[in-house]
Amino acid sequence: MTIKKGSQVTLLYKLTYDGADGELIEETGKDEPLSFEFGTGDMLDAFEHELIDLKASEEFSFSLTPEQAYGPFQEDLLVEYSKDSFLVEGEIDEDFLQEGEVLEMTDEEGNIFEGMIDENKTNSVVVNFNHPLAGETIHFKGAISEVS
Repeated sequence: MTIKKGSQVTLLYKLTYDGADGELIEETGKDEPLSFEFGTGDMLDAFEHELIDLKASEEFSFSLTPEQAYGPFQEDLLVEYSKDSFLVEGEIDEDFLQEGEVLEMTDEEGNIFEGMIDENKTNSVVVNFNHPLAGETIHFKGAISEVS
């Protein structure tokens, strides 16, 4: 059976920056493979495009540009907030405001946005709302375990 819309796909892969021999981002193992329903929008379109018509036991290796993956890095998604924005019961928890810390923030309409603290300054905090892989060319290498 080949992969097509509606197929249940299970695969193993390595995800790296800039090519098959680049820095490892993520890796699945036999004990925790990736399983998903093909064509439901859960995966990147370009990722699925590379897998269509493959069969169980077939291997794959491909790269996705930033435009195919998580988009270019956007400077306007770096937002600087006054530290007063992080007051809780009149206090600012500096231990919480560490670079790399992931925050959930809500706008006036109640929409939730996830950002990462990029810089903790004296009187402000810069939050990055780009996807962590924005601006990166990423490479997938792996094998299809099962198609049903």
